Amino acid sequence: MITDRAIASLSLVKTLWDSNNKNDYIENFVPFVATLIKNKKYTHIPVDNMEKFLEDFKNEFGLDIPYHPMLTILRRCKTKKILKKENISYYVPINENVIKYDFTAKELQKKAEIEELMEKFIIFAKQDFNISLMKNETYNILNSFLYDYDLDILFASQYTEHLLPETKVISSYKYIMCSYINHLRTHEYVFFEKFVDIAIGHILANSIIYNPKTNIDLNDLNIYFDSKCIFYLLGVMGKENQKIYEKLTQTLDKNKVNLYIFNHTKDEILKILKTCLRFINSPDYDIEKASPVLRYFKDNDYNSSDIQQFIISLDEKLVSYNIKTMDTPSIKEYKIDETTLKAKIKDIYEQHTAPEKIEAKKDTIDKDITSIAAIIFLRKGTKAQNLKEAKHIFVTPNTALAYANKLFEKNSDFNYIPACITDVFLGTAIWIQNPTVFVDKNKEVLIARCSVVVQPNPALVKKIVQTADKLKTSGQINETDYLLLRNYPFLHQEIANKTAGNVESLKESLIEEILQDMKNNMTAEYLEKLAIEKNEKKEKERELEQEKEKIRLIQIKKNKLSAQIDIAVKVVVFIILLILAVCFYYFINDISGFIMFSLDIILLFFLKTNKFEFIQKILTSISTKISTKINNKLYGI
Repeated sequence: MITDRAIASLSLVKTLWDSNNKNDYIENFVPFVATLIKNKKYTHIPVDNMEKFLEDFKNEFGLDIPYHPMLTILRRCKTKKILKKENISYYVPINENVIKYDFTAKELQKKAEIEELMEKFIIFAKQDFNISLMKNETYNILNSFLYDYDLDILFASQYTEHLLPETKVISSYKYIMCSYINHLRTHEYVFFEKFVDIAIGHILANSIIYNPKTNIDLNDLNIYFDSKCIFYLLGVMGKENQKIYEKLTQTLDKNKVNLYIFNHTKDEILKILKTCLRFINSPDYDIEKASPVLRYFKDNDYNSSDIQQFIISLDEKLVSYNIKTMDTPSIKEYKIDETTLKAKIKDIYEQHTAPEKIEAKKDTIDKDITSIAAIIFLRKGTKAQNLKEAKHIFVTPNTALAYANKLFEKNSDFNYIPACITDVFLGTAIWIQNPTVFVDKNKEVLIARCSVVVQPNPALVKKIVQTADKLKTSGQINETDYLLLRNYPFLHQEIANKTAGNVESLKESLIEEILQDMKNNMTAEYLEKLAIEKNEKKEKERELEQEKEKIRLIQIKKNKLSAQIDIAVKVVVFIILLILAVCFYYFINDISGFIMFSLDIILLFFLKTNKFEFIQKILTSISTKISTKINNKLYGI
């Protein structure tokens, strides 16, 4: 079974990275080559005909490494004196050194550890979900979970092959796997750490395919965030993702990276928020059509006033993360074929998304194309080999978009940095320079990914609501139960756990059973969950109140400053006009004319009269413009 070997290999990669002081991920593969040479008794490795060696490597360790990355590994083996070159066509093993790097014993130990991990998974699936899994299925499930995230790193590579073997499993099995990982994190942390090792090994192994050059000065690199990045940062995609993004922006800021969003990206963010405002209390709300942002607001009991405050405070929050807004450049040269790029994006989306959902993303796709076109224009035709040389990069959590752009740019350079990259790629390239941070961040990424998988999906929640409507109409549940089923996220989560997130498993009898269980089993565990939810809601309300108070104080300061500026403008103009009056008197020597002119000035500034309405409007306009500019500088609004 190739998947069990692949999973063991990923764990070994992490172990080897630890043992070589976390300095180099090419070094991680040297013992793999040595062990393969020993096991297969290789006498020579032909450079120009490595098909057999690559196939043996895949069968032995479950990892499908392409030709050129393998050449890089073999060169490192030569440096380590495991191999020597007899001529330009062959590598020849140095057997006494091959034995030193053989890791057969470690490999057996890792396989035993992972087997124990999978045996516990089988028990967990049976006890918590009443699902019977075979051992080979558990490896396939974990392999498939990791495989789904390969393109986060590999989208920019010239290779389309995955390191891991492709395995197809039903989504509910991934739900059970992620529930198991969450269970271990809470109850058996030692085993959770073994999953973390596998996940980190997965990132390190993929780094051999696309080598993110490290130790690069990022000073004055310009990063432009996608709208979804901003929503992650603002916490509306979950607290775990918010932590990751806060750390990412802090690291970028510390490295003197300039952080931006384009004006059209900000417009997109505001449009999404205003749509949320329109639908938050609407009877037309449809969870399947709702954006993730709207679903977050719904699940967390936001009302229209809360969302309005969220919109008002957007600029202030961007300023707090040192993110500036940049005008979308007017592109006169280095133009791209936007029609072809749009077709590439749609082609990739169609592989995983229903046609009606692609149509709903039309505006978002257009905004993404505008961002990519702007980055290519700002680069002025530069083909960057690393992040520093790129100078301008559009960052997105949307792997499909990054991959479509890579195909569109059609650059065959091994380490070419496209105009659009994934957030995971950026984080890996930066954090891999600091092993402690790299491990911590990838642990958080694993937690975040598992949390996403075990969230009740929109299709499931929609069916819960539809079933609740049906049960209420038929008189099978009362008004209280009906409201619980429609609006209670904890109950939705319980149903998701019972069905492993599978819509087809949801039956009326199951909903009635869960409702009855909840009434009959208000145990300490249930009460604790309810208390946690209540406290979280109170904390959110407290944060919103603090936000409102902060905005109120800023508004008071703005109003006070505007009033001061208004007075200052009028005083300056008053003095200028008074000087003009004196000059008028000096030149014509007419005391009566001087007195009348001075009286007019006093009327203008100190009495409300329609006589000088036009001039008063001009003065008000001047003071308003000055106030706006100063407020923008002081408050970012």
